[in-house]
Amino acid sequence: MRVFHKWEEVPADVAGGALAIGNFDGLHLGHASLLTAAKKKAAANGKTLSLLTFFPHPVEVIYPERRLPRITTATEKLALLDELGIDNVLVAPFDLAMAATTAEQFFADYVWKTFSPASLHVGADFHFGKGREGNVAWLQAKAAGRGFELCLSSLLEVNGKRISSTEIRRRLSEGDAEGAAEMLGRPYNVTGQVEHGDHRGSQLGFPTANVSYPDDKVLPKNGVYVTDVLWQKQRFRSITNVGIRPTVTAGALAKPRIEAHLLDFNNRLYDEFLTVRFLSRVRDEKKFGSLDELKRQVLSDIAASREWFKEESKK
Repeated sequence: MRVFHKWEEVPADVAGGALAIGNFDGLHLGHASLLTAAKKKAAANGKTLSLLTFFPHPVEVIYPERRLPRITTATEKLALLDELGIDNVLVAPFDLAMAATTAEQFFADYVWKTFSPASLHVGADFHFGKGREGNVAWLQAKAAGRGFELCLSSLLEVNGKRISSTEIRRRLSEGDAEGAAEMLGRPYNVTGQVEHGDHRGSQLGFPTANVSYPDDKVLPKNGVYVTDVLWQKQRFRSITNVGIRPTVTAGALAKPRIEAHLLDFNNRLYDEFLTVRFLSRVRDEKKFGSLDELKRQVLSDIAASREWFKEESKK
């Protein structure tokens, strides 16, 4: 997969292929459906599939007061796109000048000039250009004049709820790991380096990996989760706390911690990179009256995790 970060870097050989446009945060099932259809169209025409996305997210440029946590980091998104077989990706810079570009200017001076697509693939609710004046109806009219095929992706639903990045963020904010996974088509995950902590878990008899994460990464609601950890192409069952550790922390932490206890695992993981996948929520985070009470609860959490994996293995 070729990745470009400037319009002028995109080579001429992308012309005449299929082009998908969108932010694609999370690469959820709706995104995958759109891109799979686009890949088939490109293959049928003997051409490549290109994807156009933006950084920073347009919402953060137009409304700088808004914080938009990422379901997938830039690195994670590119890795998922590569798995889907995308040939070319342009991560185009987005700024206030781009935000002020009309739909006509954007399409003519950027999309058409750079890609000249034979087919254009977008979601049914796609908007672009100053004031969101560009939409599907606008593109349909443009397709007739330019001679490209406009392919619209249907809005998919899971259990009556439309699949969207916004809905996935909402579910994670409520601790609904399983609901988020339904829409993503995979467990939600956080990847980061294991940092040194205060070794409180080891002192209690439950060593944990304190996993770092970017400030703009979505975290599930504070609490305890059944998880698994991916390390060096291996999968380890685990139980993970997300939160501020009120029982053992004096004062508020600067940001919540992700602390994963790997079941039946004794290796040291400091400075290693792990991926924690959130499978099911066990309980809310709470403050205990003593360390002994906390220890008893952790034992109960571990037992709940083992039982979850036991039941899952039967499916």
